[in-house]
Amino acid sequence: MDNKFQEYEIFCEARRNMNYYKGEVLPFINKICRKDMTSGDIDGFVYDYKKKIYMRLEQKWCREESKGTQDNHLRFLVALLNEAKKGEFFKNWKLGVYKIIGDPPFTNCTIKQFAVKAQDDRIIRISRTELEGFFNLDIDFEELTPLDAPIR
Repeated sequence: MDNKFQEYEIFCEARRNMNYYKGEVLPFINKICRKDMTSGDIDGFVYDYKKKIYMRLEQKWCREESKGTQDNHLRFLVALLNEAKKGEFFKNWKLGVYKIIGDPPFTNCTIKQFAVKAQDDRIIRISRTELEGFFNLDIDFEELTPLDAPIR
C-alpha cells in the first residue's frame, strides 16, 4: 500500500478515536495530492440573507503563525467579492473577509479586515462584547470601538 495513503488512514483513525469530526477532504489533498498548489479550509462564515451580509472568517490563536499563502487566498476572496458586488444581485450586500486573532474565550482580540492590497487592510483590537456584536451583525466593522478608545 502507498505510504502516503497509510499515513492518511492513520491520521483519520486517530481523529475518529478522539471523536474529532472535521472534514477529511483537506488532509486527503494535503497528504496524497499534488504539492504545487495551495489548499486550505474555511474556519467559518456569517451569513444573513435578510440583512444582505456575508462575512468570511479565519481565526488564528495569538501565538499561531500566519501563512502568506492563506493571506493571499483571503485577498483573492476579497477580489471575488468585490467583483460580485458589481453585479445586480450583490450590489446592496455587505461582503467582507476577516481574520480574528485571539485566544478563546476572546476576552479581547484583533480583527483584520482584508483588502485586495495588504497596505489597505484595516486592523482593530476590540473587546469580547464588541466581537459578539460584530458576529451578531449588530455592529459593522467601521462601527467597532477599539480597546484604547473611549467607551460609547
